Amino acid sequence: NPVPPATDSAFRRFAVAVCAAALAASCLPYLAAWLGTPPGLEFAWGLGYLPDTLGNLVFTRQAADGRCLFANAYTGEPHPPRFLHPMFLLVGWTQRLTGWPPGFVFQCWRIACGALLLHAVVRAAGRWLPPAAGRRALPLLVVTGGGLGFLAPVIPWFTRAADIRGAEITTWF
Repeated sequence: NPVPPATDSAFRRFAVAVCAAALAASCLPYLAAWLGTPPGLEFAWGLGYLPDTLGNLVFTRQAADGRCLFANAYTGEPHPPRFLHPMFLLVGWTQRLTGWPPGFVFQCWRIACGALLLHAVVRAAGRWLPPAAGRRALPLLVVTGGGLGFLAPVIPWFTRAADIRGAEITTWF
């Protein structure tokens, strides 16, 4: 039988603090890069493997232009648009509605999706785990399970972290 939903206010405060800290920490590398952008250049809000970032922005741009199916601009093979990416549709439509730069809109969606993921984890922990340490452990495991390499631009020691080698490895890039 599942444990009744958590009504423990201490657990809720802990969970909110962990989630807020994780989301804020995941923004630090982007903020550092944005603030460090030399005059006359524009920060594209992308970190990590540049071809992936540019490919994502191409799909976002196509959605902002009104397309629902996307063409892969990075192939030499001619083909009609046939890729459906719901996330890039939402990002592109948001960009079109707000007029914000595509990279910034992508970051807003990244934070919103991260918050939804953490909310679901906290709800699950509150419902199915006993009130002991298990409830507190699950949000911490999810937050740190992908590693902390995303903090490398802010904390140089983290450049040795294994998860910095590929954006697919970390949850928060």
